[in-house]
Amino acid sequence: MNYIRVELLSDTCFSSGEVYNSAVDIDIFRDANGIPVIGGKRLKGCIREAAEELRDWGYMIDVEGIFGSRRDGNSSIHISDAKPEQYDQYIFELSVRNDPMVVHPSRVLEAFTYIRTQTAVDQGGTADRNTLRSIRVIKKGLVFFAPVEFRCAEEKKREYTGQMVKICKAVRHMGLNRTRGMGSVKVSFETDMPELFKDRKPEFITAECQDGISYSRLDYRLYLHSAVLCKSAAGGQTVCCPYIEGAKILGMIAEAYRTEDKGNEKFAELTKDQSLICPNAYISDGEKRFEPADASLFVVKDDPCQGRCKAVDMGELKDDEIEKLSPLGDKFICYNGQQAEEKKVDMEIRYHHSRPADKSIGHVVSSDSDNQMYQIESISAGQTFAGYILGSSDQIRKICELFKKRNNYRIGYNRSAEYGEVSIHVVGLSVDDEVEEGKEKVNRFLLRLNSPAILRRKNGMVSPDEKMILEQLKKKLDLPDLIIEKRFLKFTEIGGYNVTWNARKPSVPVFDKGTTFIMRSPVPICLDKINRIWIGERNMEGYGEICAEKVPEQYKFGITKAKEEKTKAVNESKETSDMLKRLGTRYAKEIVRAYAVKQAECIWKSIKERPNANTVVNQMLMILKEQSKYSEFKRAVKDRYDKGVDTKQEKLETAKKIYAFSKEEIVEMFPSDLPVEIDEDEVYMWYFSTLLTQLKYKIRHQRKGGKEKNEQ
Repeated sequence: MNYIRVELLSDTCFSSGEVYNSAVDIDIFRDANGIPVIGGKRLKGCIREAAEELRDWGYMIDVEGIFGSRRDGNSSIHISDAKPEQYDQYIFELSVRNDPMVVHPSRVLEAFTYIRTQTAVDQGGTADRNTLRSIRVIKKGLVFFAPVEFRCAEEKKREYTGQMVKICKAVRHMGLNRTRGMGSVKVSFETDMPELFKDRKPEFITAECQDGISYSRLDYRLYLHSAVLCKSAAGGQTVCCPYIEGAKILGMIAEAYRTEDKGNEKFAELTKDQSLICPNAYISDGEKRFEPADASLFVVKDDPCQGRCKAVDMGELKDDEIEKLSPLGDKFICYNGQQAEEKKVDMEIRYHHSRPADKSIGHVVSSDSDNQMYQIESISAGQTFAGYILGSSDQIRKICELFKKRNNYRIGYNRSAEYGEVSIHVVGLSVDDEVEEGKEKVNRFLLRLNSPAILRRKNGMVSPDEKMILEQLKKKLDLPDLIIEKRFLKFTEIGGYNVTWNARKPSVPVFDKGTTFIMRSPVPICLDKINRIWIGERNMEGYGEICAEKVPEQYKFGITKAKEEKTKAVNESKETSDMLKRLGTRYAKEIVRAYAVKQAECIWKSIKERPNANTVVNQMLMILKEQSKYSEFKRAVKDRYDKGVDTKQEKLETAKKIYAFSKEEIVEMFPSDLPVEIDEDEVYMWYFSTLLTQLKYKIRHQRKGGKEKNEQ
């Protein structure tokens, strides 16, 4: 595994484009835990810029071959986000601690960063009005690592590796304010990934094929190591589907074949009869697959824990039974007719832009159509999606063998940088048994679309027509008739983009996932038989998945939130990281300062009437700057005031009321599991710097009248 090493030689800001609070105008890009991260797209852009400069200087650099061109978008190099050197240990330490006062994301962020302020000045050197800005920067000295993977022939890989070594050495600055002392970096291209840099992975029990068994279904779990972008046909790149499309899974299989001899021919052979089906992968808690909610299910507006099923015939409701309801919409649930468990898909928005052709301009130029700020919505990393693949026994065995050889892939859009890094784990193999005649049969059932269905009329037009569903079901089930009693419809558009042809696919209207019908058949039919049917077109890509169930009998049902998936970190170190030590030290410092503020109130009551209070407090502040130990501080105060003069003795009495200090009383306030040992001298400095400062401002406030703020 290759990687890019980035060492910060100065404070740096990798802007996220977002404003998280009003205190910071320009913030940095970080993960959900608050740990700074360098986005893969930004890193790739800076490296490409250096490659173009080297080429202009006469070096033999294949820029388009390594990074791709804007025309076809194909890139030989895939660059992931760059994360700190001890990222895995940081994640493990944060996951095992439950105290938000220590490991809250805002506190974690402050352990790596600080805030700078800047302003603009006029010709006379005076600050312009309304130009004060604050910017968060990452502290210099931090080292980041970005995994790199080449997707090309071995000969080209060796050639590009040599070129990348030269290119990375040419990168000297990254981030904002490069011409103002920020963003100085040292970048190198290395071939061995350090052991400290690994990723957290969930633990799945993998399944393997057994001899003599004819499998027809493969169940898998897909874990997202980075954000994944699945563009919506309706919203383009600004809107992302909250699930992994079956076409992406099919593309993953095609990618697995690329590394084998005659891989394209093998993939064509695997899919030639269109019998291989890859349904959509939906969000999972590591065990269950949460499916799209029925359009017949609603939630009570004033009580989100209560649901209502309109598929149930309730007759006429009384006035006191009428409630305000909202559709469950695009939520993913596990519903058994009495209880629904809801699982949320975490989404995020990232901001990007490309620099203009004139490299002397370091910002977005609104007049340049190729240099616009844009945003991308994606599925957040760290989530698990569940899906399955249907096919013949030979197809299932081949796919299982492919995923056994290699389980790390990149899917979705922009997967050459920052997005799309996933791992797939086969968790089950099963046999599709014949429908047993003794199973229960029903005349009335609920039919739900688990994925959009592409239906084509006899005249060739694609249209969401329920008559086509009835015709296909009657034909495949050999039924004389089929009636729709109720319908709960959802619509969407299906389109896409063909990268090979560099053209958009036609957008067509379809029934969306969650569309529900209540159907009645004159002939009793087994539900398992219906669940084996796929309707419409492009079933190989997951379109047309249906699910038949008994019609619910209970109008009211409860809604609960699914438990968060637990993951286990690797590389568990016994030594506490510097990050956790800084967090523990900061928390202890806050406890000491809060205690000092409280003590200042008590001490002030005893010294505010003494005329020498101001002199003593100011002199003790000066002594504090010179003494690093409490014993020396106390001795220095006594040496200054313990003299025969009455005024000195009065000052000593005032000082005694101030310098009384018990470390044990403060340490007892620290949590028992504080991840760092606090030295007595540190507690002393925190306490007295806060205490004396508080007393100083109280004296100043008293001299100004003491009550003028309240009177105003």
